[in-house]
Amino acid sequence: DGFLDIHITEWGVPGSADSHLHATLLRNRGAEKPAHFINVTAASGLTQPHFGTQIYGFSSAWADFDEDGYPDLCLVSDFGTSQLWSNNGDGTFTEGRATAGVGTDSNGMGVAIADVDRDGRLDIFISSFDDGPDNVLVSANRLYQNLGDRRFRDIAAPYGVTDSGWGWAAAFLDADNDTFLDLVVTNGYPAVSPPRTNPPPNAILDAATDRTRFFKGFAGVMSEVGETWGITDTGFSRSAAILDYDNDGDEDIVIGSLSRPLQAYTPWILYRNDGRSTGNWIRIRFTGTTSNRDGYGARVRVTTGALTQTALYAPTNAYISQREPLLHIGLGGATTIDRLEILWPNGALQELTDIPANQILAVTEPAATTHTPPVIDAAPRGGTFAKGSPLILTAEVSGSPTPIVTWFKDGVPLTTAAGHSLEIRHLHPIDAGDYWFTATNAAGTVTSDPVHIDLTADIAGHSVARWWNETLLDAIRRDTPNPPVHARNLFHLSAALWDAYWAFTPDGWRAAAPVFHREDPPPESLLPDPAAARREAMSHAACTLLSARFAHSPGAEATRTGIRWLMRQLGYDPDNTDTSGDSPAAIGNRIGRAILDATLDDGANEAGGYADATGYQSVNAPLIVARPGTVMHDPNRWQPLSLSYSVTQNGIVQPSGLQEFVGVNAPLTRPFALLRPAPGRIDPDPGPPPQLGGEGHAELVAQILDLIRASAALDPADPTEIDISPGARLNNPLGTNDGTGHPVNPFTGQPYAPNPVLLADYGRILAEFWADGPDSETPPGHWNVLFNEISDHPLTEHRYGGTGPRLSRLEWDVRGYLALNGAMHDAATAAWTLKWQYDSARPISLIRYIGGLGQSSEPDAPHYHPHGLPLIPDLIELTTAETVAPGGRHEQIVDRRDHLEDFAGRIVVRSWLGNPADVPTLVGGVGWVLAERWMPYQRNTFVTPAFPGYVSGHSTFSRAAAEVLTLLNGSPWFPGGLGSYAFPKHGFLDFELGPSRDLELQWATYQDAADQAGRSRIYGGIHIAADDIVGRRLGARIGLQAFLKAHAFRTAALGGERLVNVSTRGVAGTGERTLIAGFVVAGGTSQQILLRAVGPGL
Repeated sequence: DGFLDIHITEWGVPGSADSHLHATLLRNRGAEKPAHFINVTAASGLTQPHFGTQIYGFSSAWADFDEDGYPDLCLVSDFGTSQLWSNNGDGTFTEGRATAGVGTDSNGMGVAIADVDRDGRLDIFISSFDDGPDNVLVSANRLYQNLGDRRFRDIAAPYGVTDSGWGWAAAFLDADNDTFLDLVVTNGYPAVSPPRTNPPPNAILDAATDRTRFFKGFAGVMSEVGETWGITDTGFSRSAAILDYDNDGDEDIVIGSLSRPLQAYTPWILYRNDGRSTGNWIRIRFTGTTSNRDGYGARVRVTTGALTQTALYAPTNAYISQREPLLHIGLGGATTIDRLEILWPNGALQELTDIPANQILAVTEPAATTHTPPVIDAAPRGGTFAKGSPLILTAEVSGSPTPIVTWFKDGVPLTTAAGHSLEIRHLHPIDAGDYWFTATNAAGTVTSDPVHIDLTADIAGHSVARWWNETLLDAIRRDTPNPPVHARNLFHLSAALWDAYWAFTPDGWRAAAPVFHREDPPPESLLPDPAAARREAMSHAACTLLSARFAHSPGAEATRTGIRWLMRQLGYDPDNTDTSGDSPAAIGNRIGRAILDATLDDGANEAGGYADATGYQSVNAPLIVARPGTVMHDPNRWQPLSLSYSVTQNGIVQPSGLQEFVGVNAPLTRPFALLRPAPGRIDPDPGPPPQLGGEGHAELVAQILDLIRASAALDPADPTEIDISPGARLNNPLGTNDGTGHPVNPFTGQPYAPNPVLLADYGRILAEFWADGPDSETPPGHWNVLFNEISDHPLTEHRYGGTGPRLSRLEWDVRGYLALNGAMHDAATAAWTLKWQYDSARPISLIRYIGGLGQSSEPDAPHYHPHGLPLIPDLIELTTAETVAPGGRHEQIVDRRDHLEDFAGRIVVRSWLGNPADVPTLVGGVGWVLAERWMPYQRNTFVTPAFPGYVSGHSTFSRAAAEVLTLLNGSPWFPGGLGSYAFPKHGFLDFELGPSRDLELQWATYQDAADQAGRSRIYGGIHIAADDIVGRRLGARIGLQAFLKAHAFRTAALGGERLVNVSTRGVAGTGERTLIAGFVVAGGTSQQILLRAVGPGL
């Protein structure tokens, strides 16, 4: 309302009925009675939590964490009672620390608020300590990263700010104006932990002599450098005030300390900042008009070039101290602010441009305008929509200031919806319900009438098998990505559909054999409509299987809703789980239950939540991604990553940023057609990948260079174009990238048209499109999507093996899914067996490790190491004092101007620079990076999959799927000789803005698409060529074996069904041994090879 209120905390007072007189919210009566306050603590709900019979509040910090226009409260309190209160906008608050993920600090004391990770959201630092083992106190600060949607995550450990002794006050500042926030934490208490052998490294051994901590900020990490910077006080420090007292453009620190008797204050300690920063700065003085006069609560965004910094002006957010009444922001090398945005507390947005640096800028809130309450000009419309279609609900509202819109579904705020439009890309049954919004500004709130959204489906448009396959794909997209687990689910669903299909096909078991379970329904169970009985049995089998498999998924609610919705759309009761009798429903339930029982002990450890049953342990300590370099006990072995904040490819926040081996039980899992000569092994075994310092060292280095070159090609500013037409690329002999395209399209008899694209767009699109599929259904799911699209193509004839009569779409789907997903299951089992067996390193570990060793090109030159990276001009270079100096060739690697010498003599690579500050509107680009900081082309919350590299699952899945599609269709060609996928300009990439212009991927054959999928992992920076090539060869054999086994299930009772014109093609090189469909062919001349199969053998 424009008048500042007061909040007070108090420590160590009785939590009695008058506690609101000690821990208090005082509302300013404002215009009603200026300078008078009323105690609204109880009415607002802000009752300070008790510990026992006492209350122990230390600090309170106010900020609009959820960006709804109202300041929320972070209440820092002792003895595990910290809380986060969300402002409801009506004078009341709701406590939500449990759901938000904050308040885990055991003894919270000081607090500081800032956008530490530069994502535009305000994060929370709390000084705290824990009660460790044997009564040893351990420093245990928290840095709660704001994830949005009122969710936070503690990233103190990876940021390096866990330990500050017995911490008190905390304050962020930019001491050297380099744009990275630094942190000061006061310290001290007359306590000594009892002696203990090998105390933990963060034990508080003698807080009475411990000094104040100063953490220097860098990209994604902080480092304690207090002694280097002269922060040396060892008294009982308490408060910390930040100000530029000498007006020289850098922030100074004042520390307030207690005397040792804890009775009187000793003189203050003033730390003058003499860091001689070369960074520029801006200092902003606020004057509010309709907002509070001091401008407290203003949120500022400063944009200089590609960087946008977010800062909060709230100088009272501190422990027994406050900052000066100016907001200081470091600008680094920028001399001009391109754009300065101020969101005033009353909601007014002010924008200034082209502001010179190095000045105190006085800003006055724009002149007051008459506030008008929100008015709904046009309400959204509900209706019935097709499943999978997009939905956009729009709130057209007016008012002054501009109203803030909050969307609701069935009474629950949609925290992921922001702005005046609510967009759902693909409607799912979980999205059905009543929607409305509230529009709020300083003059009031208005609520829209609810609109109802319902979903429907053209059930007759797909076979019942297809509907259940799509339901499983939806479930995978909402589950934690685990390719072996989801390949297993796809296989088992396919088997359930198969066993139910043939059970309800007249004389079905004379034409086929069951995969897991045979049912023989009496003739009356098929009456009056065998096809209807079959659909019902298939649906109940699928419903039983999927309901059990996804009961504990992160997306369990949505998956359960989707399963029940489909059952009702099909006309069946999802609650009918009865297995007694011979009704189609009972038989279907028995089939689903039988498959669950038969596979519970298949080695995947489903009963144990797929937890590791192999005893795997990494030989290497985790790589902390935010810190440069790495230490590896064995550089040829996999190294898990430690991320400050880990999110899966499909957006699921992980409970820990420390990777664990995903899919680790594959070596123990029972395959479909794959042969195992012994537990945890496959046949044939391709042998190990090339080894650093061992056999294949030179080849390994060459493959690393290939990957670095691919990363260097990802700059959309580079005008280099390539022709990606099927006539110019691919058509590779198996296990190579030597293809030069297809001369003509065999369906049209004409050459393929050229398809020129930017090389950077091509590489970036490959990396993201093939990552887990366009909708994150994991690679085995992605190939199911492709199978469905191919099957829907009007030129697909649905003739098994390309010959004979057309199959019904249901039989085509049932037979195709079993062959495809039997292959996907075997591909996962084989690839992850090799990952477990050879435990090979990922590129991020290899490049950081080898780059840290030095250069391997010049033995007599500095920083030589025989296993280092070779120096290649414009790709891999060695820095010098001259090249890292301002204006030098490698100056962009320097993030600490006061320590230039630290950056000389280092290996740098030309590579992708990482996710930009604003992903939807900017690109990361390509430039020089320290090899020890190298990052792949991935999200910085994902970086690299959580399992070893060799062999590539993508390559194995993709080639196996390509072989099945070839054999099933009797042709290696996409329908009409051309498959494609279109990507609109600036409309597809998720890692950065792109592509730069419209682009279309094109493939002539299924093998072409598979090879491209394998190659995409090199552009993505997460596999080397050995992982890819061996995976392709492995997948070729697996696809053939799986198809033949699936074929045998259909033909076993018939004595063999002829397969004619079933082929997979390759080129045998001159004198080279060439692997085609898993068979080695030796030839003296180049020749086309056609393998024909007459089932069930070859």
